[in-house]
Amino acid sequence: GKDWSTVRAVNVDGTRNTLEAAARAGVSHAVHVSSVAVYGQMSGPMDEAGPLDGIIPPDDFYGRSKRLAEEAAAGIHESGRMQVTIVRPSAVYGERDRLFAPDLARLLRLPVVPVMGRGDNCVPVVYAGNVAGGVGSALDGRGAGSAFNLAVDFPLTQRELLEGLARGLGRSPTFVCLPASLVRAVANVADGASFMVPSLRGLSGARVARLVLGENPYTSQRAREWLGWRPSVAHESALRRTG
Repeated sequence: GKDWSTVRAVNVDGTRNTLEAAARAGVSHAVHVSSVAVYGQMSGPMDEAGPLDGIIPPDDFYGRSKRLAEEAAAGIHESGRMQVTIVRPSAVYGERDRLFAPDLARLLRLPVVPVMGRGDNCVPVVYAGNVAGGVGSALDGRGAGSAFNLAVDFPLTQRELLEGLARGLGRSPTFVCLPASLVRAVANVADGASFMVPSLRGLSGARVARLVLGENPYTSQRAREWLGWRPSVAHESALRRTG
């Protein structure tokens, strides 16, 4: 919710300053944790092979800053002073999460919980413990100079996400499916009124609707093949722990 200059100072300049200091101190390899937000608005599957040329709206401070931070990290690697590997998680949840899981928990405390569309679409959500495993694999030195999506540990549908966290919370709400067309219409109205999702600052209603209703567009095949990423914690267990 800060102004762009503040976000840039922390996410972009902070990344550059940290990596430059590490290089001067003789560190030989670092892993930069980025985000799938760097892809911007694109259609179709998103892997690491293509350029980052998707449109990022000016008000998406997070996505803009993460893309620029990646450029700073890549510049350090290309300078030859230190090897840098980049990993891009999707939405992360887990124990002690202060953003994503608490918002869902507040929703799941209601007696009736809406499911957007049919709820059988796979969502771009990954467990923090599995992301940590991917970072550990990257720290071993494999794939230096490349970027990897840690965006799909196991397939997880929207309904499985809600039901799994509800069980962890000890809740048994009634789930009601809202037609996808209604969700999109409400999102468009919210955008027209300049309403932004409070805990997802910078994400418009239409963009949130696309993420929630669509299939996970991010692939993690390169992370599995190059890094040997083998997520070990299934969502059922992870959601129970998180709840």
